[in-house]
Amino acid sequence: MTVLGFCFRLDLAWPDAKVAVEYDGQQFHGPERQDRDAWRRRLLRDDGWTIITVRKEDLRRPSDFIDAVTRALSLRAVTTRRGCAQ
Repeated sequence: MTVLGFCFRLDLAWPDAKVAVEYDGQQFHGPERQDRDAWRRRLLRDDGWTIITVRKEDLRRPSDFIDAVTRALSLRAVTTRRGCAQ
């Protein structure tokens, strides 16, 4: 994904809706990585993206995560579909 001249890899994204899900795993909790992720997310938000950040403990209640994604996509009036993106 290229945003504001930078190329980013997102964990899960709906580019047409500018909605992304980013997973923060244990290996990414160092201060340097946190700073870089915060900078990247700030650039994405400045470009109009909605970023949903998920951590391991958030997945204990998957309905909350699913609701957040559904809400973000519905605000952008984008429908989701099952299967592989073309």
